[in-house]
Amino acid sequence: MKRPEYIQYTWWHYRMNMFKRKLGLCIDHIFVNETLKDKILAVDVDENARSWGRPSNYASITLEVA
Repeated sequence: MKRPEYIQYTWWHYRMNMFKRKLGLCIDHIFVNETLKDKILAVDVDENARSWGRPSNYASITLEVA
């Protein structure tokens, strides 16, 4: 599996514009077993939802498998 070119955070604190400054934490994970490991096509963090009005400080993770 190819690693992302940059770190994809899943959580940002509301204070000090942490999201806009791209300073967050990767605190959410998806665990898969050996059977699924080789079937992973993509993993993505939906940062777009973070720009909505009154967003959560978490972002959703999407896992695509074959």
